[in-house]
Amino acid sequence: MAEISMQKSSLRIEWVNICKGLGIFLVVIGHTSIAQISQTAYNWIYSFYMPMFYMLSSMMLNDSKYSDFQFYIKRRLKTLIIPFFCLNTLLWLMVKGLNISYIQTDFTELLTGCLAMYFIRVLLVSELWYFAINKLVSDWKLKLFIIFLLIVLFDYLRGVIPEYIGLTRNEAIGVILPGMPLFYYAVGHIVRNMALNFNTQKLKYWLVSSVMIVLIIISCLLQPVSYGYFHIFPAFCGIITLGSLSILLSRLSVTLLNSTVCFIGRNILIIVAFHQIIYNSMKILTNHLSLSTTLDAVLRLILLIFALYFLIRSFNKYAPWLVGR
Repeated sequence: MAEISMQKSSLRIEWVNICKGLGIFLVVIGHTSIAQISQTAYNWIYSFYMPMFYMLSSMMLNDSKYSDFQFYIKRRLKTLIIPFFCLNTLLWLMVKGLNISYIQTDFTELLTGCLAMYFIRVLLVSELWYFAINKLVSDWKLKLFIIFLLIVLFDYLRGVIPEYIGLTRNEAIGVILPGMPLFYYAVGHIVRNMALNFNTQKLKYWLVSSVMIVLIIISCLLQPVSYGYFHIFPAFCGIITLGSLSILLSRLSVTLLNSTVCFIGRNILIIVAFHQIIYNSMKILTNHLSLSTTLDAVLRLILLIFALYFLIRSFNKYAPWLVGR
């Protein structure tokens, strides 16, 4: 019985790991020219992939493990803070050294995050805010209300322009202030137990597939008319869609595919740090080839995959502390 229970628990965690892997794959695609082949697909990816990562990250926050703030900070120093500053500094030096005209950075990004590394900084800031609020407020409805009120208040005080309200944007002025990432982080932690203990074995394939199709259609219809804080609706549609796909893949037990996606999900730090600079620097090489826009994008994506695989293996083998291990 204990073995069966462990297998079920493993399946429940596996769909989360698969979701992380699929999500980071979409992030990479979204930062390449491939996504721009279809504006609808591009908009769909961007509507939810960042909110989804904040939710998935908070689902991994175990209250019983991080009940003490001192222990939380000590643990985060190893798993997030030190890796962030080390990888971000390395990335910043690469950007400066390569001096690509369309990728520029300044000194402040050593602290706030260079290129996509801002996500790690925002994640840590959101965690700190949530950690404090979670200790003070136990009722989940009141907790969400307070968090949303704080976000609206700080958006107003900062004078955020209307078209940026409700988005998970990278703004230097909001380096330590709560924003929409905190809201998604809170939602993820609130639904944590329900999501991780959800019995995916009872779900019917046809039902999950139908829900995915309906949600994709709804998301595409909502995007043009979702303004301000109403961005949460297409975001949640996309998150549930990818979560449903992850559950399907975990149920199908496609070993090679699932292990590959989980491998991606376990190495998010490296992929987030280096995918943009590698992909864009490849343009220096492909500029010498007479390729169509699509073929150029595909070739650079293939080269990027090999480069990231090499980096992942190298960091994990020779400098695991750089990736929080």
